[in-house]
Amino acid sequence: MKKELSALEIRQLVNEFQFLVDARIEKIYQVSKKEFIFKIHHTGGDIFLKIQGKFIYLSSEKGDTPETPSSLCTILRKNLENRKIRKIWQKGSERIVIFETESTILIAELFGQQNLILCDSDYKVIAASRVQKEGRIISRGEKYNFPEEKINAFKISENEFSAIISSGIELVKSVAGLIGGVYAEEVCLRAKIDKNSKKISRDESKKLYDAFVSLLKQEPSPMIVFEKEAPIDAVVFELEHYAGKSKVLFSNFYEAVESYLFQSLAKEKESEAEKKYNLQIEKINSIIKMQEKRISELREEAERNQRAGELIYEKYQEISDIMKELQEAKNKMSWEEMKSKIKNKKITFVDEKDALITVDL
Repeated sequence: MKKELSALEIRQLVNEFQFLVDARIEKIYQVSKKEFIFKIHHTGGDIFLKIQGKFIYLSSEKGDTPETPSSLCTILRKNLENRKIRKIWQKGSERIVIFETESTILIAELFGQQNLILCDSDYKVIAASRVQKEGRIISRGEKYNFPEEKINAFKISENEFSAIISSGIELVKSVAGLIGGVYAEEVCLRAKIDKNSKKISRDESKKLYDAFVSLLKQEPSPMIVFEKEAPIDAVVFELEHYAGKSKVLFSNFYEAVESYLFQSLAKEKESEAEKKYNLQIEKINSIIKMQEKRISELREEAERNQRAGELIYEKYQEISDIMKELQEAKNKMSWEEMKSKIKNKKITFVDEKDALITVDL
């Protein structure tokens, strides 16, 4: 299951979000610690910008929202509602999306533990969904600092690219650091070079760079990829990596992301329900096995008791004589004396405490 968006996918989404510039933020909801919904009114009507963990996308549906806003949501409403969006951009090739209004800046960090930070126009933090007191400090009143800047994958030179893939780690991992794992595998496939290679020749480096640039320039063709009817990915382009798998195309990547998340959640719930059902079946089967075992034990006990009853009936006279002998002995002597003087060999055990005898029939 797709866990996050790659830098390349975020670039595509930011491009698709540009029609929201000059649109007005009308309402804000915080659904959970890492899930926010922004109702935005633009020339075409209303649309909902959703930040859901490490995902960001647009939807025509608001979805479920809490009746009472959280303290963070209240701050966001106070500073963003009825404000026009002036700019939407991505920080280099980082998984960071920035929304600027007339007086505030909203920063969505879609990596690590995910964070949503509201700043004033000078990047001084007003509020954040996750406060950081160590390392890169993100706290109210402190100036917001972007993560340490890396090479912009979308503007990378051939020499910079060559240096990265010659770092001694597996090829696919070094390229994945630029654009994400699936697209890194695609670059290796198109260049026809083993993705696990650690040593790259100059000629191979050139092929890889050309494949990398070609992928970045490719015309978007947003789609969801399926395997055995289950959605496994939402991607920006047609990829050799998913050759032979069934796909559904979309007009926009944000629509593909929304549909993917919806279907994945449905499959997850279905899987969870199936898991609970199977656990219940196992529990019932376990109870049935225990009951069957007990029934078997009771049946065996009943058979033993029945046989004992039959023996008592068959040997009634013999048992009667033994009981008569014991009764006579009991009237004349103690249990200890009885035990030593009883001559009937059929009596194998005498329990004086509970006044029981065992007879071998």
